[in-house]
Amino acid sequence: LLATNLRNVTSNNGKLPSTLNVTGTSIGNGNLNINGGLDLIKEIPDMDISMEFTDIDITALNDFTKQYAQIDFEKGNLNLYSEIVIADSYLKGYFKPLIKNTQ
Repeated sequence: LLATNLRNVTSNNGKLPSTLNVTGTSIGNGNLNINGGLDLIKEIPDMDISMEFTDIDITALNDFTKQYAQIDFEKGNLNLYSEIVIADSYLKGYFKPLIKNTQ
């Protein structure tokens, strides 16, 4: 996790002054990357954050999928993509899961 330029000064140029970068490895050896900008001084902070969670071995999630969906994967990969944007208290975003080569 790396957060830079965290401050309590308002920005007048319209740019998001603080940055956020996160990398990691998850259960199933998935690769997590989160990148974005933030303006934390506002009551509801402005932000533009994107996430990529890729190459997750979906069999590592079998305890969860068996419990809640009665699905038991023998093989496959899961990729998750998301973006969230908040500007002047207006929220916009998406969440896209992709499963490939499943059995």
